[in-house]
Amino acid sequence: MPKIKMPMTLCKDDELSFSAAFELFLVDGAARGLSEKTNSTYRCHLQGMAHYLDTEMPLSKLRRSHINTMIVKMREKDLATNTISSYVRVLTTFLHWCDREGYCHVDPPKFKQVETVKETYTDDELIALLRRPSPTCRFSILSNNFKKTQQPGSMSHIKKLRPGSGRSFFYSCFY
Repeated sequence: MPKIKMPMTLCKDDELSFSAAFELFLVDGAARGLSEKTNSTYRCHLQGMAHYLDTEMPLSKLRRSHINTMIVKMREKDLATNTISSYVRVLTTFLHWCDREGYCHVDPPKFKQVETVKETYTDDELIALLRRPSPTCRFSILSNNFKKTQQPGSMSHIKKLRPGSGRSFFYSCFY
């Protein structure tokens, strides 16, 4: 296991910075037996949050409004809802740890994911997908919507078959 670096970044007035406290959180996790992968994921999330939140601010100055602002900025940058949710989950875990350790008490906001409704296949389309393709279909076409490909079963073929992204191709190969 690699050595854990312990940069103690103190802010003015000898206060612990957000990022230094996060490093202590990672050390605590490693001591409790969290996997290196989990700690690595937490560290990546910290780097992602650093684009939207001042991670060098004193931890004692962190307020819920900072977190709300971070979430709004992430939404404005069109980050995926799952990405934002993942950042907020890690941040919530970290803030609960900070509270238990006595570093700060910030009640993290509840983050509600917006449900996305994805168009599904019709019964007829599912039945057609389960059938063998037409013998005349070559799975290689040029169109405004598709790239030319010669590899049946590649992801580009799967994307082509999604509803709304080329039904004419779908029907020519499966009906």
